[in-house]
Amino acid sequence: MLRKCQLLSALSTGVTWLIRSPWCSFVVLFLLSFVLRLNRLNHVPDRGLIPTAERELGAISISLMKTGRFADPYLVPTGYTAHLPPVIPFIDSLIYRWFGLTETAGYVRLLLIVVASSLLCAMLPWFSVRFGLSLRAGFFGGLAAALAVESEFYGHGEHLTGIVLGLLLVAFILRWAKDRVSRRGSLFLGLAIGAAFHLQPALLPVMLGCMVFEFWWGRSQQKRAFLTVLTLGIVLASIPWAWRNYTTFHAIFFIRSNFGLELRMGNHEGAAATMDETIAQMRRQGVIRHPSSLSERKLC
Repeated sequence: MLRKCQLLSALSTGVTWLIRSPWCSFVVLFLLSFVLRLNRLNHVPDRGLIPTAERELGAISISLMKTGRFADPYLVPTGYTAHLPPVIPFIDSLIYRWFGLTETAGYVRLLLIVVASSLLCAMLPWFSVRFGLSLRAGFFGGLAAALAVESEFYGHGEHLTGIVLGLLLVAFILRWAKDRVSRRGSLFLGLAIGAAFHLQPALLPVMLGCMVFEFWWGRSQQKRAFLTVLTLGIVLASIPWAWRNYTTFHAIFFIRSNFGLELRMGNHEGAAATMDETIAQMRRQGVIRHPSSLSERKLC
Protein backbone atom coordinates (compact mmCIF):
# COMPACT_ATOMS: atom_id res chain seq x y z
CA MET A 1 0.00 0.00 0.00
CA LEU A 2 2.84 2.34 0.93
CA ARG A 3 4.60 1.57 -2.34
CA LYS A 4 1.46 2.44 -4.32
CA CYS A 5 1.13 5.74 -2.48
CA GLN A 6 4.75 6.54 -3.23
CA LEU A 7 4.23 5.71 -6.90
CA LEU A 8 1.14 7.91 -7.10
CA SER A 9 2.99 10.70 -5.35
CA ALA A 10 5.86 10.40 -7.82
CA LEU A 11 3.43 10.48 -10.76
CA SER A 12 1.70 13.53 -9.34
CA THR A 13 5.05 15.27 -8.89
CA GLY A 14 6.03 14.38 -12.46
CA VAL A 15 2.79 15.72 -13.90
CA THR A 16 3.12 18.91 -11.83
CA TRP A 17 6.62 19.39 -13.24
CA LEU A 18 5.42 18.81 -16.80
CA ILE A 19 2.60 21.31 -16.53
CA ARG A 20 4.53 24.02 -14.71
CA SER A 21 4.03 26.17 -17.80
CA PRO A 22 2.03 25.95 -21.06
CA TRP A 23 5.29 26.07 -23.02
CA CYS A 24 6.71 23.07 -21.19
CA SER A 25 3.51 21.13 -21.79
CA PHE A 26 3.58 22.18 -25.44
CA VAL A 27 7.11 20.89 -26.01
CA VAL A 28 6.53 17.58 -24.21
CA LEU A 29 3.25 16.84 -26.00
CA PHE A 30 4.55 17.90 -29.41
CA LEU A 31 7.65 15.73 -29.18
CA LEU A 32 5.67 12.73 -27.91
CA SER A 33 3.03 13.04 -30.63
CA PHE A 34 5.60 13.74 -33.35
CA VAL A 35 7.80 10.76 -32.48
CA LEU A 36 4.86 8.33 -32.34
CA ARG A 37 3.39 9.53 -35.64
CA LEU A 38 6.77 9.70 -37.34
CA ASN A 39 7.27 6.06 -36.40
CA ARG A 40 3.87 5.30 -37.94
CA LEU A 41 4.92 7.20 -41.06
CA ASN A 42 7.98 5.00 -41.43
CA HIS A 43 5.69 1.99 -41.84
CA VAL A 44 3.79 3.43 -44.81
CA PRO A 45 4.66 1.32 -47.89
CA ASP A 46 6.54 3.06 -50.67
CA ARG A 47 3.65 2.61 -53.10
CA GLY A 48 1.41 4.43 -50.62
CA LEU A 49 3.64 7.51 -50.80
CA ILE A 50 3.37 8.08 -54.55
CA PRO A 51 0.59 10.65 -55.30
CA THR A 52 -2.26 9.28 -57.40
CA ALA A 53 -5.57 10.52 -58.81
CA GLU A 54 -7.59 7.66 -57.32
CA ARG A 55 -9.37 9.97 -54.85
CA GLU A 56 -10.81 13.45 -55.39
CA LEU A 57 -8.14 15.30 -53.38
CA GLY A 58 -5.25 13.73 -55.24
CA ALA A 59 -6.93 14.17 -58.62
CA ILE A 60 -7.62 17.89 -58.11
CA SER A 61 -4.11 18.50 -56.73
CA ILE A 62 -2.52 16.77 -59.71
CA SER A 63 -4.75 18.76 -62.09
CA LEU A 64 -3.62 21.98 -60.41
CA MET A 65 0.00 20.91 -60.71
CA LYS A 66 -0.21 19.94 -64.38
CA THR A 67 -2.72 22.39 -65.83
CA GLY A 68 -3.34 25.05 -63.16
CA ARG A 69 -7.05 24.16 -63.21
CA PHE A 70 -9.12 23.25 -60.14
CA ALA A 71 -10.71 20.43 -62.08
CA ASP A 72 -11.08 16.71 -62.87
CA PRO A 73 -11.63 15.25 -59.39
CA TYR A 74 -12.46 11.79 -60.72
CA LEU A 75 -10.77 9.08 -62.74
CA VAL A 76 -12.48 10.39 -65.88
CA PRO A 77 -12.16 14.03 -67.02
CA THR A 78 -15.18 16.04 -65.86
CA GLY A 79 -13.84 19.59 -66.11
CA TYR A 80 -13.89 22.30 -63.49
CA THR A 81 -15.14 21.34 -60.05
CA ALA A 82 -16.13 22.62 -56.63
CA HIS A 83 -16.15 19.15 -55.10
CA LEU A 84 -13.64 20.15 -52.38
CA PRO A 85 -12.75 23.39 -50.59
CA PRO A 86 -9.67 24.92 -52.21
CA VAL A 87 -6.97 25.28 -49.52
CA ILE A 88 -5.67 21.72 -49.11
CA PRO A 89 -5.64 20.89 -52.85
CA PHE A 90 -3.63 24.07 -53.48
CA ILE A 91 -1.14 23.16 -50.75
CA ASP A 92 -0.75 19.62 -52.10
CA SER A 93 -0.34 20.92 -55.65
CA LEU A 94 2.56 23.12 -54.51
CA ILE A 95 4.25 20.08 -52.95
CA TYR A 96 3.81 18.15 -56.20
CA ARG A 97 5.23 21.07 -58.21
CA TRP A 98 8.34 21.14 -56.05
CA PHE A 99 8.94 17.40 -55.69
CA GLY A 100 7.01 15.87 -58.59
CA LEU A 101 4.71 12.85 -58.33
CA THR A 102 7.31 10.97 -56.33
CA GLU A 103 7.70 9.18 -53.02
CA THR A 104 9.43 12.30 -51.69
CA ALA A 105 6.34 14.39 -52.41
CA GLY A 106 4.15 11.85 -50.62
CA TYR A 107 6.50 11.78 -47.66
CA VAL A 108 6.57 15.59 -47.40
CA ARG A 109 2.76 15.73 -47.58
CA LEU A 110 2.37 13.13 -44.82
CA LEU A 111 5.07 14.82 -42.75
CA LEU A 112 3.05 18.06 -42.82
CA ILE A 113 0.04 16.09 -41.58
CA VAL A 114 2.16 14.67 -38.75
CA VAL A 115 3.33 18.18 -37.79
CA ALA A 116 -0.24 19.56 -37.84
CA SER A 117 -1.52 16.64 -35.76
CA SER A 118 1.30 17.08 -33.23
CA LEU A 119 0.69 20.83 -33.03
CA LEU A 120 -2.98 20.25 -32.28
CA CYS A 121 -2.14 17.83 -29.44
CA ALA A 122 0.47 20.21 -28.06
CA MET A 123 -1.86 23.24 -28.14
CA LEU A 124 -4.62 21.59 -26.08
CA PRO A 125 -3.20 22.79 -22.71
CA TRP A 126 -3.04 26.35 -24.03
CA PHE A 127 -6.58 26.09 -25.40
CA SER A 128 -7.72 24.65 -22.08
CA VAL A 129 -6.46 27.66 -20.13
CA ARG A 130 -7.98 30.12 -22.63
CA PHE A 131 -11.34 28.34 -22.39
CA GLY A 132 -11.34 28.72 -18.59
CA LEU A 133 -10.27 25.15 -17.75
CA SER A 134 -7.16 24.00 -15.91
CA LEU A 135 -3.77 23.44 -17.47
CA ARG A 136 -3.81 19.93 -16.00
CA ALA A 137 -7.04 19.06 -17.84
CA GLY A 138 -5.59 20.32 -21.10
CA PHE A 139 -2.38 18.38 -20.58
CA PHE A 140 -4.18 15.09 -20.01
CA GLY A 141 -6.38 15.79 -23.03
CA GLY A 142 -3.30 16.45 -25.14
CA LEU A 143 -1.62 13.34 -23.74
CA ALA A 144 -4.60 11.17 -24.67
CA ALA A 145 -4.65 12.68 -28.16
CA ALA A 146 -0.89 12.20 -28.59
CA LEU A 147 -1.09 8.52 -27.62
CA ALA A 148 -4.10 7.84 -29.87
CA VAL A 149 -2.07 7.44 -33.05
CA GLU A 150 -4.30 7.31 -36.13
CA SER A 151 -4.39 4.06 -38.08
CA GLU A 152 -4.17 6.08 -41.30
CA PHE A 153 -3.21 9.62 -42.23
CA TYR A 154 -6.19 11.88 -42.94
CA GLY A 155 -5.17 14.42 -45.56
CA HIS A 156 -8.14 16.78 -45.89
CA GLY A 157 -6.81 19.24 -43.34
CA GLU A 158 -8.63 17.84 -40.31
CA HIS A 159 -5.86 18.66 -37.82
CA LEU A 160 -5.19 22.07 -39.32
CA THR A 161 -8.91 22.77 -39.13
CA GLY A 162 -8.87 21.84 -35.43
CA ILE A 163 -6.07 24.32 -34.78
CA VAL A 164 -7.84 27.08 -36.73
CA LEU A 165 -11.13 26.37 -34.93
CA GLY A 166 -9.43 26.63 -31.53
CA LEU A 167 -7.76 29.92 -32.46
CA LEU A 168 -11.02 31.41 -33.73
CA LEU A 169 -12.86 30.40 -30.56
CA VAL A 170 -10.08 31.95 -28.46
CA ALA A 171 -10.43 35.13 -30.52
CA PHE A 172 -14.17 35.23 -29.79
CA ILE A 173 -13.59 34.65 -26.07
CA LEU A 174 -11.04 37.48 -25.92
CA ARG A 175 -13.46 39.65 -27.87
CA TRP A 176 -16.25 39.00 -25.42
CA ALA A 177 -13.99 39.64 -22.43
CA LYS A 178 -13.09 43.13 -23.64
CA ASP A 179 -15.21 46.12 -22.78
CA ARG A 180 -14.30 47.75 -26.08
CA VAL A 181 -14.07 46.05 -29.46
CA SER A 182 -12.49 47.82 -32.42
CA ARG A 183 -13.72 47.94 -35.98
CA ARG A 184 -10.30 46.89 -37.21
CA GLY A 185 -10.25 43.85 -34.92
CA SER A 186 -13.77 42.92 -36.04
CA LEU A 187 -12.80 43.19 -39.69
CA PHE A 188 -9.65 41.09 -39.26
CA LEU A 189 -11.55 38.41 -37.35
CA GLY A 190 -14.17 38.32 -40.09
CA LEU A 191 -11.49 37.97 -42.75
CA ALA A 192 -9.90 35.13 -40.77
CA ILE A 193 -13.24 33.33 -40.45
CA GLY A 194 -13.95 33.73 -44.17
CA ALA A 195 -10.50 32.38 -45.04
CA ALA A 196 -11.02 29.44 -42.65
CA PHE A 197 -14.19 28.45 -44.50
CA HIS A 198 -12.01 27.74 -47.56
CA LEU A 199 -10.13 25.23 -45.44
CA GLN A 200 -13.24 23.50 -44.14
CA PRO A 201 -16.78 24.89 -44.69
CA ALA A 202 -18.02 22.71 -41.79
CA LEU A 203 -16.76 25.53 -39.51
CA LEU A 204 -19.83 27.55 -40.51
CA PRO A 205 -22.28 26.24 -37.83
CA VAL A 206 -19.77 26.92 -35.02
CA MET A 207 -19.01 30.43 -36.26
CA LEU A 208 -22.71 31.16 -36.72
CA GLY A 209 -23.32 30.01 -33.16
CA CYS A 210 -20.66 32.40 -31.86
CA MET A 211 -22.11 35.26 -33.88
CA VAL A 212 -25.66 34.56 -32.72
CA PHE A 213 -24.46 34.50 -29.11
CA GLU A 214 -22.62 37.79 -29.59
CA PHE A 215 -25.70 39.38 -31.16
CA TRP A 216 -27.82 38.25 -28.21
CA TRP A 217 -25.21 39.10 -25.59
CA GLY A 218 -24.05 42.44 -27.05
CA ARG A 219 -27.14 44.48 -26.34
CA SER A 220 -25.57 47.82 -27.27
CA GLN A 221 -25.90 49.18 -30.78
CA GLN A 222 -22.13 49.71 -30.95
CA LYS A 223 -21.33 46.03 -30.34
CA ARG A 224 -23.90 44.96 -32.89
CA ALA A 225 -22.37 47.40 -35.36
CA PHE A 226 -19.00 45.72 -34.80
CA LEU A 227 -20.66 42.38 -35.47
CA THR A 228 -21.82 43.81 -38.79
CA VAL A 229 -18.21 44.74 -39.59
CA LEU A 230 -17.18 41.17 -38.71
CA THR A 231 -19.81 39.83 -41.11
CA LEU A 232 -18.51 42.17 -43.78
CA GLY A 233 -15.03 40.71 -43.31
CA ILE A 234 -16.40 37.18 -43.81
CA VAL A 235 -18.16 38.24 -47.00
CA LEU A 236 -15.06 39.99 -48.36
CA ALA A 237 -12.89 36.92 -47.74
CA SER A 238 -15.45 34.68 -49.44
CA ILE A 239 -16.02 36.79 -52.56
CA PRO A 240 -13.04 35.64 -54.73
CA TRP A 241 -13.83 31.91 -54.54
CA ALA A 242 -17.58 32.56 -54.74
CA TRP A 243 -17.01 34.63 -57.88
CA ARG A 244 -14.90 31.84 -59.39
CA ASN A 245 -17.67 29.35 -58.71
CA TYR A 246 -20.37 31.66 -60.09
CA THR A 247 -18.52 32.43 -63.31
CA THR A 248 -17.64 28.75 -63.74
CA PHE A 249 -20.91 27.03 -62.81
CA HIS A 250 -23.40 29.95 -63.09
CA ALA A 251 -24.74 29.13 -59.64
CA ILE A 252 -24.35 30.50 -56.13
CA PHE A 253 -23.38 28.08 -53.36
CA PHE A 254 -21.21 28.06 -50.25
CA ILE A 255 -17.56 27.12 -50.95
CA ARG A 256 -18.14 23.60 -52.29
CA SER A 257 -20.89 21.72 -54.10
CA ASN A 258 -20.95 17.93 -53.96
CA PHE A 259 -24.22 17.31 -52.16
CA GLY A 260 -25.95 15.73 -55.16
CA LEU A 261 -23.20 13.19 -55.73
CA GLU A 262 -22.97 12.26 -52.04
CA LEU A 263 -26.75 11.86 -51.86
CA ARG A 264 -26.68 9.62 -54.92
CA MET A 265 -23.90 7.52 -53.41
CA GLY A 266 -25.54 7.11 -50.01
CA ASN A 267 -29.27 6.97 -50.73
CA HIS A 268 -29.97 3.76 -52.64
CA GLU A 269 -30.51 0.07 -52.03
CA GLY A 270 -27.21 -1.55 -51.26
CA ALA A 271 -25.64 1.57 -49.76
CA ALA A 272 -23.28 0.49 -46.97
CA ALA A 273 -21.83 2.18 -43.91
CA THR A 274 -18.50 2.98 -45.57
CA MET A 275 -17.47 4.28 -48.99
CA ASP A 276 -15.33 1.20 -49.70
CA GLU A 277 -18.23 -1.16 -49.01
CA THR A 278 -20.57 0.96 -51.14
CA ILE A 279 -18.15 0.92 -54.08
CA ALA A 280 -17.72 -2.85 -53.73
CA GLN A 281 -21.51 -3.24 -53.79
CA MET A 282 -21.77 -1.09 -56.94
CA ARG A 283 -19.15 -3.25 -58.64
CA ARG A 284 -21.08 -6.41 -57.79
CA GLN A 285 -24.31 -4.88 -59.10
CA GLY A 286 -22.63 -3.40 -62.19
CA VAL A 287 -24.25 -0.04 -61.37
CA ILE A 288 -22.57 3.31 -62.06
CA ARG A 289 -23.31 5.85 -59.33
CA HIS A 290 -19.98 7.68 -59.25
CA PRO A 291 -17.97 9.32 -62.09
CA SER A 292 -14.93 7.23 -61.19
CA SER A 293 -16.99 4.11 -61.87
CA LEU A 294 -17.17 5.13 -65.53
CA SER A 295 -13.43 4.60 -65.81
CA GLU A 296 -13.67 1.23 -64.11
CA ARG A 297 -16.47 0.15 -66.49
CA LYS A 298 -14.44 1.40 -69.45
CA LEU A 299 -11.37 -0.51 -68.29
CA CYS A 300 -13.40 -3.67 -67.87
